[in-house]
Amino acid sequence: MGRWRLSPDSRLVAFAQGEQIVVWELERRAAVLTIARVSEPDGFLDNYPTAVIFTPDGANLIIGYRDGQLEIWNIAEAAPCLVAAFRPHRVQIANFAISPDGTLLAVAYSQNRVALWDLRGGIEAVAPGDLLPSARFVSSERLEFLRDGTLLGMFGSFGSLALWDVPARRLLDPRLEAAYFAESVLLSPDARNLGVHHRL
Repeated sequence: MGRWRLSPDSRLVAFAQGEQIVVWELERRAAVLTIARVSEPDGFLDNYPTAVIFTPDGANLIIGYRDGQLEIWNIAEAAPCLVAAFRPHRVQIANFAISPDGTLLAVAYSQNRVALWDLRGGIEAVAPGDLLPSARFVSSERLEFLRDGTLLGMFGSFGSLALWDVPARRLLDPRLEAAYFAESVLLSPDARNLGVHHRL
């Protein structure tokens, strides 16, 4: 899931192809943009992108790399340009999630780490570092913002699921674990009940 994403309007799909990200227009069935990394990679084969996501307005594309590099590209202009590039952690970026209002970016790293970044007016750390509650998490299989972006669901290995209260900046209990991978969740409108679908 991390290496390809549909745009919010389902008009474009972005995916990793070798060392580049290709943006494909579905109606025309043609590539409309190719993005190559602008900075030097940090180590052998670390130039490869491992995660990509569109912002909710479709104006920006966020790319994560194997060495932890994160790039934000403005693709709404006639000439796409790099908005920001930084490497807060030197470990592989595994996946992304963006809050519905586009203000927060959750980044899953391969070494048991999820960081939360504020995208307003630049990039500022909200809660960087290890937010996952258990050593059972090898990496976060998937991230998903719930309840209008006030909860962050973190799906890990061995069926683990953790919920992070974004405004309160804390983990919620109970922490859910099962014998199978958690694949999707459904939260009730009052946020009191959580349904979890596990992959067999």
